[in-house]
Amino acid sequence: MKQIFSIATAFFLILGSTTSGFAQKGKSPSSAAALSVTRITVRPVPSGLPNGRPNAEANFEIVWKSRTPPQGVFYKKGKTEWLDVKSTSPVKRSFGGGPNDFMLMYMNLPYSDYKPGTHATLTSEQHSHDEMPAAVRNMPGDALYYQLVNSSKWYYVKVNVPKIPVPKSK
Repeated sequence: MKQIFSIATAFFLILGSTTSGFAQKGKSPSSAAALSVTRITVRPVPSGLPNGRPNAEANFEIVWKSRTPPQGVFYKKGKTEWLDVKSTSPVKRSFGGGPNDFMLMYMNLPYSDYKPGTHATLTSEQHSHDEMPAAVRNMPGDALYYQLVNSSKWYYVKVNVPKIPVPKSK
């Protein structure tokens, strides 16, 4: 009986170490997404034209996971729009003097300052003049694209951006 218990214990130990070995083998910094999107908000921005339909400004709240910072982040809206994003981070500033008197200011956050655990807000720049790289033209739309420093490979994270409600005309 003792021998059967020992064999069963050895079998489970071998099986357990093999399974965890496979799980760890599949994980690598290059295959895991370097950013995760925690929240997406969309707000209308006036088009500047009389009776023009408002543009949508998308804000992506993210957490950076990689030790290597990005050299750039872009939002591919649909299949054809390639928008630059502005990176900011909320900073608490005292306001009035009381312990609960403060305001949040969104300060520019350079990509070079990204470290694992960095929380940032990425805001799509509606009037981007950047041209979409050929390498990403046939890749999925509705995604945040980024390149890590000293890399030419493009990574992306699909995003589901809500549509802004269109006001009814009078």
